[in-house]
Amino acid sequence: MVTTGLYAPRTAGLAVVGIPVAFEGPQGLPASWMGNLSASMGYDGTEPFVPGYDENDVFLEMVKTSTRGSIIDQTGIVRDISAELGPISTGNITFQTGVQYNGIVTFKWDAGCENANDEILYSFGYSQDGYKYVNFTFPDGAKNSTMNMWGGVMPVCFLWSNATAKNARGFPIGGTTYLAMESMTGSSMLTTLPSQSENPDVVYNNGTRISRVKCTPKLSWQVSLCVFDGRIMINCTKTDGNSVPALDTVGLDALEGYLTAILWSMARETDIALGRALLSTTVSPGKYQWDGLFGLIAQSLASVSTAGYFGTVTVETMGEPLRHVYITRMHPLIFGVILLTLVATMSLVHIILSRLQHSPFRRITFLTIANAVRGSWWDRELRGGCVLDEALLTEKHSAEVMFGVDAENLGNIGLAPNVYGVHETIELRVMR
Repeated sequence: MVTTGLYAPRTAGLAVVGIPVAFEGPQGLPASWMGNLSASMGYDGTEPFVPGYDENDVFLEMVKTSTRGSIIDQTGIVRDISAELGPISTGNITFQTGVQYNGIVTFKWDAGCENANDEILYSFGYSQDGYKYVNFTFPDGAKNSTMNMWGGVMPVCFLWSNATAKNARGFPIGGTTYLAMESMTGSSMLTTLPSQSENPDVVYNNGTRISRVKCTPKLSWQVSLCVFDGRIMINCTKTDGNSVPALDTVGLDALEGYLTAILWSMARETDIALGRALLSTTVSPGKYQWDGLFGLIAQSLASVSTAGYFGTVTVETMGEPLRHVYITRMHPLIFGVILLTLVATMSLVHIILSRLQHSPFRRITFLTIANAVRGSWWDRELRGGCVLDEALLTEKHSAEVMFGVDAENLGNIGLAPNVYGVHETIELRVMR
């Protein structure tokens, strides 16, 4: 009827979360001092805003550093990233498992990666010393070759975009990014890739693995009500957003472009630590691993933008962390309580009625039990004295008795001065 289990009380409360809010900095200071998300991207108040993704883009560097650390730690390539992302616990802002948070910013992303074997062509070539290289031809006819690129610290990966607009550093703004890559390591390193049958966008030809993929990443944001499961936000539903202050919508709307910009920025840098991690975990990635890489970038975008760097707010919460409790089955409990209550009630009513009718009461003692098993001798001896109280009964009557078959009345088993043993009497009756 009683077991143990987990239970979370529906307790209302408040919590501080990180949200990109719109606020103004001190007068006379440049926009970069405001602390807004959009200001850290280089927004100067002029609409429409398109980030420059240049060296002065503080947010770009923050997200790139977060992504780089996760790749080196191998947390983003080997683990699937949820399609819906929200804030995560940090050193300053923590969330409680099982609690519902109302009014946080969440993000939905999609890498949009697919096979590009029909759009990116490749061919093999050989140098004078016998070194084999690969030539890639992109949809616009642009050619790239792995010749003279062996021994680099980064994987040999070529990027091309069909975007019509680019920034000063050559990063595409929007569009689809085409990725062509040749494996630089042997098959013994391919520990995180699906088999060839499950990964058709990776071609094994002439002892070399060739990967050709195109990706059109998407990212959107909304104000949501979510539950924290101990690692990420889950079961998110969109809310009206009236419970939060004015958001930095300019910065939030610009986040989508960083999915592509981060990838291009990392690909153009010479980073020994990052390159070594990529060489061992993204040997020749197809759609499977490019999805994971874009998911890792999306996770970094979500965590950095909601870590509290660009504003915090107080939101409503519901619930508490799970706790161990005792659980009672109500139907058996109700039935048991009714039975106990009924017995107690009937006993009490019986006692009251007996008192009203002046019925005698006697404690359960030796005398009351003896009277219940009395015989002819007992009746003659007491002559109705059994109704006396115990003190008077003891004073008027005194006798040594035993329990057994009454010697004067063999048909009675009870207390008497002279008795036969029960077994002995039975044996005598059998003999007769």
